[in-house]
Amino acid sequence: MLPKNLTVVNHPLVQELITKIGDRTIDAFLFREYCNRVSRMLIYEVLHDVKEEKIAFVAILRAGMAMLGAAMETYPQGEFHLIGMRRDLENPYEKKPQFYLDKLHEINSDTKRIIILEPMLATGGSLIATLEAIAQHRELNTARIQIVALNTAKFGAEALLKTFPKVQIFTAAFFPELNKKAYIVGGLGDAGERFFGIQSDPEHIQ
Repeated sequence: MLPKNLTVVNHPLVQELITKIGDRTIDAFLFREYCNRVSRMLIYEVLHDVKEEKIAFVAILRAGMAMLGAAMETYPQGEFHLIGMRRDLENPYEKKPQFYLDKLHEINSDTKRIIILEPMLATGGSLIATLEAIAQHRELNTARIQIVALNTAKFGAEALLKTFPKVQIFTAAFFPELNKKAYIVGGLGDAGERFFGIQSDPEHIQ
């Protein structure tokens, strides 16, 4: 049973693309292309009820770059922001990620909807830290917040929604397990490394 407020977009084209992205034999060019295409389709789904409203997109670096171009293409009238954080690889389940870039203060105070782009919702740590940072900006506390993820793990979704129950999650694939390194079992691997054409550590390939 899926957690409340989590939507898996089961459109056949979305599922075909997410299967292709999960193929570790494709090169970085195809990975970027497929990520862009599936991200556009997920964002279309998120914006199915869009009205004339100010929308801010927030991409979590570095993997969020795989989805940022799609957001700009799909909703060019939006505003776009970056946030960077580094997670603790030795203890990803317990320690909070550390910010190295925070541009949330640039979000317009009239923003009515914030859409966060994060390819892998694994433990939920990065997203919880992002939402906690957004909550510190009082003028944004009434904004509707939605998350777009390519892959989502049960562990992370439940942790996120326990802390922020009103947040909506849209994803192309939902997985029941994480491994000891907190990578999604059966997921697409390290999205940041694959997007930038970096050879992944074998342990990241699951």
